[in-house]
Amino acid sequence: MDRLNEELLDTLTKTSMLLHNLLDLNIEVVDAGNRPVLALVNQELPEPFVAGREALRLHIRDVLRDMPPHTYHHLATGDHLEYLGAGIFRAGRYLGTVIVGPFLTRTPDDLLVAGVLDATGHMGPGRRKIRDFYRTLTIIDSRYYMNLGTLLVNLYNTDLADGQILSGHLSPNLADGPELSPAEEVPSQIDVRYRTEKKLMHAIEMGLKEEALKVWGNFQFNGAYRVPQNPLRAYKNLTFVINTQCRLAAEHSGVPPTDLHGISERFAILIEKTKTISDLHALSLDMISEYCDLVKGHALGGYSKLVRKAIHHIRLHYAEPLTLPLVAKAIPVHPAHLSTRFKEETGMNLTEYISRVRIGEAKFLLEQGTGSVTDIALAVGFGNTNYFSVVFKKLTSMTPTEYGRTHLTP
Repeated sequence: MDRLNEELLDTLTKTSMLLHNLLDLNIEVVDAGNRPVLALVNQELPEPFVAGREALRLHIRDVLRDMPPHTYHHLATGDHLEYLGAGIFRAGRYLGTVIVGPFLTRTPDDLLVAGVLDATGHMGPGRRKIRDFYRTLTIIDSRYYMNLGTLLVNLYNTDLADGQILSGHLSPNLADGPELSPAEEVPSQIDVRYRTEKKLMHAIEMGLKEEALKVWGNFQFNGAYRVPQNPLRAYKNLTFVINTQCRLAAEHSGVPPTDLHGISERFAILIEKTKTISDLHALSLDMISEYCDLVKGHALGGYSKLVRKAIHHIRLHYAEPLTLPLVAKAIPVHPAHLSTRFKEETGMNLTEYISRVRIGEAKFLLEQGTGSVTDIALAVGFGNTNYFSVVFKKLTSMTPTEYGRTHLTP
């Protein structure tokens, strides 16, 4: 039985209409027999692309029907049109597909459109329709469609619950009520971006490549909102900012400006030459990785391989239990040999270095106002808050509370 029953079709229709109103993208639901049962159209396909629609449905169906229900498919055609598809499953049985698109992930510049026009072979009014079609398509980036894909597999594989609206009215006198405390305020997009950039710079300054890439990977930026007619320009501007911040973080870690100039200039040129949003995202990851490698190489350049391995392990695992025997086992080397070499090369014993790394991380968290003193102590590897406070004051001449109050990031 390939056809969708009436009850399920009603649920899928509600879900599709909800998404269509939010996204302004075409949404099509196809049953297991590849028959369209629902089409919500925002942009009509020009005639040259209609013929390939059946093949597109078949391809997406064949990819998804034997895959786990949480799988979605991102498809890019030779005409630079892109689609998302997700299977519709109930009780583990494939019942159909939802297809969202077309959309673009790069700006439809004259070169792209000219290539499509030449490929279609259309002349006159037909060419104009195709050109106008591409220029009105929604442009999104890879992180956006990855989030959308996750949303699709969740929405289309469960029954949609109808929302119940509860309306209210704020009278003028309520506006004079008590102010919200900072903890109750919802951070704006600017606040989120600022904090993300601070975390990114801190990770680069420490040479923690995995952490820096994770921070950047979790950041969401809507370039289409910033520059509606040219989202690529918005993403380039953001990537220029990140290049500058990476350079500042690396310089603050002790890398000489002469070593940074060439890298910074090279990435600035590459940013300007990049033609797609997805390529800009990939370039930003390469940029962050290279700055982190430079910081790490410079910071550890004067130490032996043994001590470099110990320092790297401590920086990565500072939040976990760390002792001389545990670090020695992880490298691996005899604890006595590690202790002697570490003291000779760094001028401090390994336990003191662990404390300095942990307190450095604690200072950063206190500056962000991300938790209580107890929370921060646990987050950086101290199991005892009182001991954390003693070590913190010994190294900074201030208690954690005093430091947080005087260094809190606005």
